Amino acid sequence: MGDLVTFWARVDHEVEQQRTSYRWLADELGVNESTVSTWRTRGTLPRVDEALRISYLLGVSVDFLVHGKGPMLVPERLKGLCADLLVLPPGRLQDVARLIHPWALEARGVIGKERESLAG
Repeated sequence: MGDLVTFWARVDHEVEQQRTSYRWLADELGVNESTVSTWRTRGTLPRVDEALRISYLLGVSVDFLVHGKGPMLVPERLKGLCADLLVLPPGRLQDVARLIHPWALEARGVIGKERESLAG
């Protein structure tokens, strides 16, 4: 993602990649989904505290969201899971991957249907 990409385009990318939603993001920020939608459509940068919270929730740095540079972080909601996965031997990690992959595919299908219903 180049330097010409906006803050909200980077947020869009992370929301998509993480298979989450703007509804979730707004809930976590404690604002209405329409507030986030307005920020996005107007290309308005959020306040510093809101930008920090967005970056924290998505597991990326504010520098990444603003400039497309900076570290990718692990979202807080995944830190415990990542810590557990890091200590597993490779064979067990593959077992976990085989176990969760069907659930992930199912969740992606559900999220896709939710997006279609919101767009339609």
